This record gives sequence, C-alpha cells and structure tokens, in this order.
Amino acid sequence: MTPKEQVGILQAAMRKTFADPEFGREFKKLSGEDAAPLMPEEFETLVRKLPRDLDIIDLFKRLAGANPLPPR
Repeated sequence: MTPKEQVGILQAAMRKTFADPEFGREFKKLSGEDAAPLMPEEFETLVRKLPRDLDIIDLFKRLAGANPLPPR
C-alpha cells in the first residue's frame, strides 16, 4: 500500500496538471480529444466498487489476457 503522504503528493500533482490550460491544449493536439480527467477521488470510488468475487476476477483476467476469449 502506498503511504498517504505520497498519495497526497501524486493527487496534488494530478490536480495541478489538469488545471493547467497548456496541458489541455497539448493533450488535444496529441490525441485529438479533450482531456477528461478522472480525479483521484472519483478513481478511488470506482476502485472500491470493483467486484471482489473470485469468479468475476478470474473472468476479467481471462478477458484481459493473451488467450482466446472464453466461449459464451
């Protein structure tokens, strides 16, 4: 687990980056899309909502792996 102090430093850096208008312009220039950041609090909420059921975790691993998809 990452220490809280380091998490705070990373979160502050993300907020500062996404608040910088130059970052948004450069992001759009490189990707063709507007930056749509997922702020640290939103990301934490999403991670906490991830399923913890072993069958679902196994399915995610198979879907994300290099092997063929499982049969329907």
